[in-house]
Amino acid sequence: MNDLNEVFYSACGLLGVSGYFVEAKWKDYAGLKARIEAREGRIKASVSRGFETASREVLLGLALYLVSSAFKKKIGDNEFIREYKEFTSRQSTSKLSSLLKKNHGRELSGTAKGIFYDLSVLKDKVRFEYQDVLGDLDVAAIEWSKEKSVRRLGFHEEANDRVVITKAFDSPRVPEFLVKYVIYHELLHKKHGVLFQRGKSLRRTVHPARFKEDEKKFVQFKEAEQWISSHSMRSLS
Repeated sequence: MNDLNEVFYSACGLLGVSGYFVEAKWKDYAGLKARIEAREGRIKASVSRGFETASREVLLGLALYLVSSAFKKKIGDNEFIREYKEFTSRQSTSKLSSLLKKNHGRELSGTAKGIFYDLSVLKDKVRFEYQDVLGDLDVAAIEWSKEKSVRRLGFHEEANDRVVITKAFDSPRVPEFLVKYVIYHELLHKKHGVLFQRGKSLRRTVHPARFKEDEKKFVQFKEAEQWISSHSMRSLS
């Protein structure tokens, strides 16, 4: 029995789950991921190697979270869950997760040139027009998403330093200023990063006060926000 198996057996004991054979293994996931499956008297769990350096308390918190989810057990706030949450909320852990994703060999197969808009051209316009805010900040890549997402307009992927914009915006029904606004928004994510807080909440703040201040410096900020709130994204998909 290795340490990981012992941790999951301990979690089962604390949650009153018995009669199951545990098989827990480390796995080379892209990022800090963990999975569990329980059936036919067996619990199979796989945990990212990114957790190998974590303390037993952190691993037990992770195991409690997974086992409770698999067996629909209620679990209150306890020292192990708090240790797990604190570990995953640390800035160093976030950077480790990004490094794992990058080293996992994720390919950048998208393209910046769309049917109606070229994201590279628009990004250069944004960088020039808002140099006083962005300085020399740039990203390694910018591309359209493969799917026309209606929920996620764009995101900055730290692991590969790329900005991805929903393909739904590559449309004549979408004004250029709106695409530029989303690009500007994602570049601000790179500029400001994530604010990691300690204390009871252990929150990761992705839109801190300084981010919001810079966001409002976009010339057509109000128009862009109004456009997003007044248009049905599904009509673009």
